[in-house]
Amino acid sequence: MRSWHASAAAFGTLLIMSDVHSDSDELSHMLATVARHGGCALVPPAGHVTLPDGFALPDDLRRFYELCGGAVLFEGAPFEWRLNSPQQLVPASPRLLG
Repeated sequence: MRSWHASAAAFGTLLIMSDVHSDSDELSHMLATVARHGGCALVPPAGHVTLPDGFALPDDLRRFYELCGGAVLFEGAPFEWRLNSPQQLVPASPRLLG
């Protein structure tokens, strides 16, 4: 049986990734922690992220995609979360983001 608390802890670990800017060892450690929790899975890396001209990917997100191709959190739960693969990224207008 999967533990919701373990999955929630893994999700919290993944959320703080945005605070990791240059320490790839710390990011690798956080992703390993996520992968060890029940109900969470990392997708194998899917190649380099290519974006249209004029778009840039933050360094920490680029490193995330170098290490894995996305993630599934709370798998099988009614509130399952998926972190898309780099091929599924969709540019957003700054006006929508506020």
